Amino acid sequence: MKKKNRQKPNKWMAGVIMFLLLLAVVPAKNVEAASATITLSTDTEEIHAGDTVEVKLTISADATIGDFEAFLSYDDTIFEFYSAASCITGGAGFLKVSDIGASPSAQERTYRIWFTALTQGECEVALYERPVVYCYTDGAEMSVTGVNKIFTVLPSFSASDNNYLSALYLVDNQPKTVELNPAFSQEIQTYQGVVPFEASMVIVSAIAEDTLAGVKVEGGKNLEIGNNEVLITVTAENGSQRVYTVHITRAEYVAEPTAAPDIPDNPAVPTETPSEPVLTLKPGILFGTKEEQVLLTEYHTYTPCEKPESITLPDGYVQTTLMINERQVEAYAKQGENPEEFLLLVLKNDAGEVNLYRYDRVEQTLQRVKEEEYVITQVIESNDEGLKEAVAEYQVYQSILTFAVAFLTGVCLVLLLVILWLCIRRKNRG
Repeated sequence: MKKKNRQKPNKWMAGVIMFLLLLAVVPAKNVEAASATITLSTDTEEIHAGDTVEVKLTISADATIGDFEAFLSYDDTIFEFYSAASCITGGAGFLKVSDIGASPSAQERTYRIWFTALTQGECEVALYERPVVYCYTDGAEMSVTGVNKIFTVLPSFSASDNNYLSALYLVDNQPKTVELNPAFSQEIQTYQGVVPFEASMVIVSAIAEDTLAGVKVEGGKNLEIGNNEVLITVTAENGSQRVYTVHITRAEYVAEPTAAPDIPDNPAVPTETPSEPVLTLKPGILFGTKEEQVLLTEYHTYTPCEKPESITLPDGYVQTTLMINERQVEAYAKQGENPEEFLLLVLKNDAGEVNLYRYDRVEQTLQRVKEEEYVITQVIESNDEGLKEAVAEYQVYQSILTFAVAFLTGVCLVLLLVILWLCIRRKNRG
């Protein structure tokens, strides 16, 4: 009889152990199954340039939402960050959301971010890298799915519809002005022009009547013998367009007669090949030499000069040279990039001001560089790498902490079972 009574507590202890094991296993499965979806939206039906836009970042989950961390990217030429909650910081195209120690949210939470629409166009607000949503009850990380959003900005209600040109000039690469037929008038949209065979390209200078209108030039390079079409599209502030067309006729090659040789047996003089085009920029800009200067337009001249100490180059740029009409000009190229595409030049304008200019040899454009522009770019790139490292370190720390908690939980469970077993054994002996 005593042996049977001693077996009952052992069965009871086995039942307690099974119950505790179930409690330890079932919650872990529930945490792994928790998931969240992040969406971006706005209640505004139409967005116009100049409007303030409220963008909602909504988290929907199948568990109670706790802390939240994420990074957002956007086109800062279309949207400008205006304001948000204190847990959202950044600007210049990147935002950081760090809501640590947040109050619990029952399966849904919304963050509101306000932007100012700068100009018309499309701006995508996107989740950058991997967002992290934590379950409030146990701190476990949820499985997250993100949905980005593209916002279309329309012209402002007061946008101008002026899509006319106020002036149109064409110069070939001899250089020689191309005469338009008929003479330019902003109401006339089709013109004719003739260039000699030696002119392999034309440079178009098109000036919009409205300073807020955009001008785009297509064609004019690598002219073929015969008809060539040059399109000048003027886009008004409100998006309306007007296209001016210039038909350029390139003449056929005609060999010039050569003088009779002094010696009858002298071999024939080889035909002279057409000259190579000079280096060009657009729109309406030409590189040529004029009294040791670089002629850019018919209105402005720029002189290459040595870099003064007051101008600081962006990180990663090294000195090189650029050949302009057989003349070496000091330039700076970024390491790791094709030096044939982007260069920095130190030029003095006709007002005597020395500035840093960015020269794009593919697009054939020249633009003055402001120091704050590349400083901001460097800060963004530096912050971006730092954020990546911070996220990686945090994830490693989280993994170590999770393992430590699991290990301590197992040790506590073993100690509890040992105490129960000792208590039962002591009671049986008593």
